[in-house]
Amino acid sequence: MRPDRLTELRNISIEAQSPTGAVIARTAGRGLPRVEIMGAALTEHSEDSLAAEIEETIAEAMEAHREEIEAVTDGRLRKEYVARTEDLPRETRERERLGLNAIREVEATGTSPGGYVIARAFGDGDLVIAFNNNPLRRKEVTIDVLTNEINEAIETASRAFSEKAAESLTNLNAKA
Repeated sequence: MRPDRLTELRNISIEAQSPTGAVIARTAGRGLPRVEIMGAALTEHSEDSLAAEIEETIAEAMEAHREEIEAVTDGRLRKEYVARTEDLPRETRERERLGLNAIREVEATGTSPGGYVIARAFGDGDLVIAFNNNPLRRKEVTIDVLTNEINEAIETASRAFSEKAAESLTNLNAKA
């Protein structure tokens, strides 16, 4: 891929806002979502509804990010993958398919430093957010604290997912 395309990919930045305006999710660079919680979120949402709104907004931002990658590469990434793999021996293609399936089976959890937020990352690209210790009912939890907790949990889950996916592939290759 040309260096200017790589720069273009690194510069992709997507923002999605929830229908109520309580959540903004942004992706940039490698596509890891960052969340911003708006003022009314703490008073107008239950924990379950805020978690669902965060998940939906992140999913929207991530999907738009994937679409932008496809647009920048003109779908070349997928075409290059198909072209690269179609001439490989059957066993190699099968091992690669098994590797992709193994990654889809991986899931990882990340908990925020304050223990208020739990994020779970799944191999199919889903990200689930849950609140722990009733942070919306605690007066000491501000929007900034909650936002940081959510982003730290996402980052921790993402890092754990990457490690588990690499371990899964290593184990799969060791069996081959």
